[in-house]
Amino acid sequence: MGRILTVSRVTVRPEQEREYLATVQALAALAASRSQRIWVFRNSSKPHTYIEFSESPSRASHRARASRTADELRLEDKLRTLATYSSDAWELWEEVAASQPLDAEGWTPDSESET
Repeated sequence: MGRILTVSRVTVRPEQEREYLATVQALAALAASRSQRIWVFRNSSKPHTYIEFSESPSRASHRARASRTADELRLEDKLRTLATYSSDAWELWEEVAASQPLDAEGWTPDSESET
């Protein structure tokens, strides 16, 4: 199995955006020491809307499942007071290697244009 990812849509109150971003940055710094990565992207057409990507090498080590330090727990709790997370925020996604052959019986790149 490859890496594990969560993708979380987040809405942040305007007056708390700076604190939200600072908190995510602090959490990302702690997570990096445990081979976890956290990225944040801002939606350019929806103010105060972000996407958080959290990646880890395995299910057991993902931030949604792994045991965490007191500092990490404090930062996670703080994030939940600063932002509203989508209902599917903690769904785990498993990496699929793009170079692996898929069992797509009869599929060819041209078959999609024929329908």
